[in-house]
Amino acid sequence: MITETHNALQEFIQTRFASGMAQTIGFEDDLLMSGVLDSLNVMSLLAFMQQRFDVKVPAEDVIYEHFVTINAIVNYLESR
Repeated sequence: MITETHNALQEFIQTRFASGMAQTIGFEDDLLMSGVLDSLNVMSLLAFMQQRFDVKVPAEDVIYEHFVTINAIVNYLESR
């Protein structure tokens, strides 16, 4: 099920990190292997998540599995 969280993350990632891409980032697209997210972009994404969703992500939770796709990020947020 696509939620407001999915849409907010997709819009943020698309406009901030993938604006030059011809196609829209999908919810299951690999953000890390595709190069959309790198270490600096992850830091910006964490700041966005904290502000938008009022979620503080501890350093030990910044792992590949939590940030590989938009769906993975949503699942992580829902588990918090």
